[in-house]
Amino acid sequence: MLALTVAACSSGSEDRTLFVLLTDNRLLRLSEQGEVLTRVRLGPPPAFASYGSLLAASPDERRVYALVRGKPQRVVAFERSGAVAGRYALPGDATWRRLATGPQTGRLYLVGDVEGNRRNELGQIELGVRLLVLSPDGERLSLTPIREPAGRDWHAGWITVAPDESSLLLSYHGSDTTGSDLIRLDPIRTCVDSTPEWGACLAHNHGRAEWHRDRIVAATGESPLALLDPSGRVLRELDTGLREVHLMAFVLDGETAYAFGDCVKGTGVARVPLIDGKPRLVARAACGDVAALLGDSALVLGRRWSRDPYGRGANASLVFVDIEKGKTRTTLELPEDPADVLAVG
Repeated sequence: MLALTVAACSSGSEDRTLFVLLTDNRLLRLSEQGEVLTRVRLGPPPAFASYGSLLAASPDERRVYALVRGKPQRVVAFERSGAVAGRYALPGDATWRRLATGPQTGRLYLVGDVEGNRRNELGQIELGVRLLVLSPDGERLSLTPIREPAGRDWHAGWITVAPDESSLLLSYHGSDTTGSDLIRLDPIRTCVDSTPEWGACLAHNHGRAEWHRDRIVAATGESPLALLDPSGRVLRELDTGLREVHLMAFVLDGETAYAFGDCVKGTGVARVPLIDGKPRLVARAACGDVAALLGDSALVLGRRWSRDPYGRGANASLVFVDIEKGKTRTTLELPEDPADVLAVG
């Protein structure tokens, strides 16, 4: 087993702490001002890159969990100080892709893909889905099949848990699948799917989905967000004001969503009221694959490396956006693409 090595870098404010998981399985711990406090290698670089739902915090935010992709697959638990609190081995019969924590119990919810024997019409291997539940200390509580392959690529894209921990939302982004499943917890019950075979139970969703009160905020892959009821019925579309964007990601903050483009298929950050009001463009040029809020004043975006043959584009970086002033505070270049970001404290 590869030993974890922690290198101290510089001192900084501990008021809030930003954890950044890179696609090569390195974890950075930063101050709110962007000073790198520690660097940790969790394992060798995996064979594939993933973005989002890879970092999660305990309910009291004193502990942070990171999903280590590749071999061996595991979850590593950290204290806010950066000290390693535990390492939890994961079953080897699935490719574990996404991680979330329960806001009430602190349980760990992991979603993984299981390969079938066939390929779909696009030549991709069929994938089924498994849900693994661990205690906060890594004890296995359950392992449940969610979907069988059935000739489809059920690639798990995002996972979020309801505030009361009664359910979780699992979104798909496969070569021939989309939508999300609403999975009831304790006991685990899957939704009844009456949508077309390529769509999950909440077929209108394309990208991240998250509970807001008794409704679901869902990305659509287009400019608007959608407000859904638990059956997947569209109650209302929420205009983001962003245009020419393949919108799949957002961050919730109370009664507000911050929607953002991924840089490749559109840019911009918008503040979107969930109840009343009009959207406000925060920053037209800012973008990223993942994001986290730093209090009420800043949004940090994780941007992957993107350059054309002429060298135009951007390096892998963290972009700190001032929400009120609508401008970039600072940009911190990274040695590898950011796979996920999480702010605690």
